[in-house]
Amino acid sequence: MTQGLTAEHDGSGPEGERGANALRGPVEAGGERLRRETMGEFTPEQETIRQTVNRICREKLAPRAAEMDRTGEFPWDILKEFARAGLTSMFFPVEYGGLGKDLITSTMVVEEIAKCNTATAHTFTGIASSRLPLLLAGTHEQKKRYMPRLIREAGVTCLSITEPNAGSDVAGMETRAVMAKLFASDMAMQVTVDAVQALGGYGVVTDHPVERMMRDAKILQIFDGTNQIQRVIIARGLLK
Repeated sequence: MTQGLTAEHDGSGPEGERGANALRGPVEAGGERLRRETMGEFTPEQETIRQTVNRICREKLAPRAAEMDRTGEFPWDILKEFARAGLTSMFFPVEYGGLGKDLITSTMVVEEIAKCNTATAHTFTGIASSRLPLLLAGTHEQKKRYMPRLIREAGVTCLSITEPNAGSDVAGMETRAVMAKLFASDMAMQVTVDAVQALGGYGVVTDHPVERMMRDAKILQIFDGTNQIQRVIIARGLLK
């Protein structure tokens, strides 16, 4: 995070570095406390995986976060690094070459990536989500054919979501919505806006990573159904 600055300061500006360090400590401590309260202690194996992801992200991802944000560069090499570490096969069954890990371990990996760059975490979860239909509904032959290749390579898979009664009309979809997405995204936006406010004008310039964090948080309120639509769907459910 301390290196996620613009090219003008090249990650070496003392003010930006001090500001990022001052913010990182309380944020990470608060996140760790919340994680322990909700998910409990990690197993030794999970902690080893967490430290591996943290190291990769701090060494490979954090120094380039601001540059990728400015240029729109897709992190192919970082995804390949994730694949070499086995992270892209985290929830695939062992029989197909995956690691067969649980949801908590997979969520922990995404959390560590997001600490350095939320956009890359979105990319990681998007690829993982697009592989779920194969995992959940694919035949044994399909899994045998495609899963080993997806595990070996850092390929990008795609997912098309539709419903028989709604097509791609998001407002007309009938799939059940829950409040977790609404609460989590609103909270992410609140935290980042407060961080910008605490830093004053320095919080909205690209010298500081908080500016990017606020934009990253905002997209959470927009994609996968805007929060306004989420509220409408939740209200309809409460009125039934």
